[in-house]
Amino acid sequence: PDVALMDIRLKGPTDGIAAAAEVRHRFDVPVVFLTAFADPGTVARAVGTDPFGYVTKPCEDRDLRAAVAVAVYRHRAERATRESQRLYAATFAALVDGVVVTDAAGRVVAANPAAERMTGTPPGEAVGRAAADVVALTDGRTGDRLPDLAAVAATAGTTIVPPEAVLTAADGRRTFVQATGVPVPTGAVLV
Repeated sequence: PDVALMDIRLKGPTDGIAAAAEVRHRFDVPVVFLTAFADPGTVARAVGTDPFGYVTKPCEDRDLRAAVAVAVYRHRAERATRESQRLYAATFAALVDGVVVTDAAGRVVAANPAAERMTGTPPGEAVGRAAADVVALTDGRTGDRLPDLAAVAATAGTTIVPPEAVLTAADGRRTFVQATGVPVPTGAVLV
């Protein structure tokens, strides 16, 4: 079904709130509550099931139609968003280039598996750390530490490509890399 209309009071041991939670969890069907009960405790329990609408009885047909239309639209939009996020995550993980995404403060918000391998950072441990601590770059000619590419790209608002960069991994391994810092609205992307 496109949507389930659920009364909160049902005969039997399971009430509509528990039934709605099961419908959402097992079948990914949006639920609109249609009930005469709107006391704060009942509404709070119902909200815990992430309903797509809450219509109190008695109601007008137009109110019910509007709640159902909004629920169907919102569910389709959320499903499309989830699919887009799955596609993004699969693509990000499959890249052979190391990619680190930072926030505006220069903290890592995501690192793909290639970046974790290249930097010697265990899976998930880069998140929250300063990008410059995870992606330790030096100038391949002079050995001098390069400035934080994420901060420079974000501040300058332009792509930064240092010449002959060397990435030093957590275990001391050194690799020549073609490093790039690209500004994005929420921070920077390091490749």
